[in-house]
Amino acid sequence: MLSSESIKFFHENGYIILENFLSQSELLDFKMQYEELIIAACHKAKLSLSNYVKNMFDHAMMDIEKIDHDLIAEIYDTSSMMPAFLRIVSKKEIESIINQLLEQPENSALYCFTNRCRIDPPTDERRTYGWHQEVFHTIPKSKFLQTWCPLIRDTTKENGTIWLCPKSHKTGVAKQDWIESDDRVLQIDVDEKLVQQFQPIQLEMKLGQFLIFDSRLFHKSGVNTSNKIRYSLVGMYHKTKHPTFYAPKQVFNYRKKSPKQYFDEVFDD
Repeated sequence: MLSSESIKFFHENGYIILENFLSQSELLDFKMQYEELIIAACHKAKLSLSNYVKNMFDHAMMDIEKIDHDLIAEIYDTSSMMPAFLRIVSKKEIESIINQLLEQPENSALYCFTNRCRIDPPTDERRTYGWHQEVFHTIPKSKFLQTWCPLIRDTTKENGTIWLCPKSHKTGVAKQDWIESDDRVLQIDVDEKLVQQFQPIQLEMKLGQFLIFDSRLFHKSGVNTSNKIRYSLVGMYHKTKHPTFYAPKQVFNYRKKSPKQYFDEVFDD
């Protein structure tokens, strides 16, 4: 459980980093199981494993991508359901701390959404977003916290680790710029002038550190300018007791309202 000083820091700044939160054994289990997914994809792509003995997580992944992107998509989808990954995102300590920060009893029900291992290859800006809040990827008036941490290797400025705007969560839901196609949001960016009111920081994080931040905190990923893939865990934990809670997966699957409709409701003049 967090100290009163840590809770105060979180509410003031909108984020907190938990030190030595993931153990070496948890991270190694994940790495070993993930490597098995890469090996299976190499076989399907007819790539010789002997070429990647010392560089399975970079060269092998990049060569698989060149041959068949669907195999990378398969790794992406499968990795979030591996036992080693599920053990990490379902740690009792995460549940307890999230509930503590949401100011509800330790065993309160949470809706865990989009927990996954993100893959960011070098110089690939297709999945790089500007400053944003996650609120319109769910329901803007709901209450949830986000998680982020490095997997496989540390995250650095060079490989595009996460940026935050401390205290920006206090602005509430910010008006944002949209690029939208066929009712699917491609990009949602907070106005740069609003970002400039704060002092952005880029968090270089070591394996084992674990970041929790408010869903309304402005954040973005950097561009990976290294020669290695950045692997990171991302996730959301929703407060199910909140009066406006509605399972985000159902919102997307059944399209009762598009994210743009929620946006327009919030900023309806």
